[in-house]
Amino acid sequence: MVHQRLVESGYAKPDIAWSGQPGLILPESWEKGMDDAIDAAVADTPDTAPLRALLVSPRCVSA
Repeated sequence: MVHQRLVESGYAKPDIAWSGQPGLILPESWEKGMDDAIDAAVADTPDTAPLRALLVSPRCVSA
């Protein structure tokens, strides 16, 4: 759901990756932390602080 919202808002773009695994093109500042932040948010003991920290100042992905 987070990924879909980022795409709808223009903060990320889908990466079709016909020859590999599809994913998202994220702002560079999010690339390293997004997977870990989402994992923490959906863990058995959720911690949304890392995800909220990434989303505080979003930057749109250029076309």
